[in-house]
Amino acid sequence: MDAREAAINRLPTLWSDGGSAVLTSAGFASWRDVVGPMPEALFLVGDGTRETITILVKLREVFRRANRPRVALAFGRGVVDRASALIADDPVFVFTQVGALGRLLDGLGRHDEAGELLERAWRGLSSVLGEELAVANAAQSLGKNLRNRGDLAAASARIGEALAIRRLKTPGKIGALMAQRAELILELEGDESAADPLYEAWKCLVNERGATAPFTIGRARLAAPVLHRVGRSHDAVEIFETIESWVREQGDPARLASFAFEFGRSLDAIGKEERSTRLVDESLRITKMIGEAQGGAMAELPQRLSTWALMQERRGRRNQAEGFMLEALEVETLLYGPTSTQVGLRQFVLGDLTYRAGRLDAAIGWIDSGLGLLRSSLGDEHELAALVAERLVDLLLEKADECIDELNDPDTGWEYIYRGRAITLDILGPDHPAHRTLKYYRSKAN
Repeated sequence: MDAREAAINRLPTLWSDGGSAVLTSAGFASWRDVVGPMPEALFLVGDGTRETITILVKLREVFRRANRPRVALAFGRGVVDRASALIADDPVFVFTQVGALGRLLDGLGRHDEAGELLERAWRGLSSVLGEELAVANAAQSLGKNLRNRGDLAAASARIGEALAIRRLKTPGKIGALMAQRAELILELEGDESAADPLYEAWKCLVNERGATAPFTIGRARLAAPVLHRVGRSHDAVEIFETIESWVREQGDPARLASFAFEFGRSLDAIGKEERSTRLVDESLRITKMIGEAQGGAMAELPQRLSTWALMQERRGRRNQAEGFMLEALEVETLLYGPTSTQVGLRQFVLGDLTYRAGRLDAAIGWIDSGLGLLRSSLGDEHELAALVAERLVDLLLEKADECIDELNDPDTGWEYIYRGRAITLDILGPDHPAHRTLKYYRSKAN
C-alpha cells in the first residue's frame, strides 16, 4: 500500500465518525477526494497518532497556500480538536497547532477569534518552554494580532519579548522584529522615540538582507523621513543614498517625485544646496507633470511648493520664497475652492512669510483674509481659528505700536487696537491673555 492509500485509511481513524463533519465543513465527500490528487511524498510520515494528525497539518498548509481558506480552516480546526483530545501529553505540538489556526484566522481578518487562540498558544508555550524560539514565534504572532486589534501597547510588549528571545537564539535574524517594534514605537510615542529604533532596525536589515532587499527598502522609506524630522538629516541622507537607484529603476513617477522631494529636503538640511535643488526641482516637475496628465493638479503639489518656499527663505531668497508660496496658494484655490479651509491656512502661512520679510502691512492683510476664511469654514470655536486669531491680534498690536510710537499717528494706531479687541472678544474670549494686553492699552489712554 502506498503512502497516499495509507493516508486515506489512517485519517478516518482520528474520529469516531470517520471525520465526516470535518469533510463536510471542508466541502469534500470523502478523504479519497482530498488526498487522491496530491503527491504521494506529502504523506510519507511515520506511524502513530501524532503522525496521522501531521498529515492533517500538511493538508491544512496545502490548502492555505492554495488560497482556499474554507478548506484550510476546516482542517486547521480538525488538527486542534484532535491534537487536544488525542495527544494532550504533547503540549508543545498542541499549542503550536493552536497558534497556526490563530494565524490563519488573523490573516483572514477574523482578529478577535484569532486573538483568543494566539493568546492561548503564547501562554501555553511560555509555560512549558520558557525562552525558546517557539515562544518567540507565538509572541510575534500574538503581537501582530494585537496590533490588528488596535492594542498597540500590548503588541509592543509581545514583539519586545519575541525580540529578546531572538537576540539570544538567532542574533543574525532579528531585523524584521526590530523593524516591527520600531514601527509600534512610532505609532505609540512618535518620531523622537522611534528615530533610534528605526535607524538601528534599518542597519540590521542591511547587514542581514542587503540594502536593496524589498523589506529593507520598505523600512528605509519609513525611517529616513522620520530621521529628517527629528534633525538627524545626515542619517536620513545615508539611508536615501542606498535606495535612490532602486526608486529610479521602478519607473513609478509618483514614487520618484515623493522620494526626490524628501531626499532633497534632507540634503538641504545638511548644506548640500546644489544637489538638493536638483532633486526638489525634479520632484516639482514630475508632480506637475502627473497633475497635468490627470487633468488637474496632484494634491501633494501645494505642500511641496510651500515647503520649497520655506527652504528658499532659509537660503535668504525671500522673493523666490514668496513666489513659490503664491503658487501653492493658486494651486490650492484651484483644488479646493477660493473659500476653502486649505486656502485660509495657506494665506496664514503666506502672511507669516511676508512678516518675516519685514512687510507688516502685507502680513496683516494675508492673515486677516485667512482668518475670515477659517471662521466661515470652521467656525469661531475651532482651534485653528483661535491660533490664527492670536497671531493676527499680535500683528495688529505691533502695527498699533508702530503708528503710535514711530509714525506719530495715534488715531490710526487705536483703529488697529479696536480691530484686535473685536477679534479677541469674538474668538478668543475675555479671559484670553490678548484681552489683558488690550486692557493695558486702554489704561495707557486713560
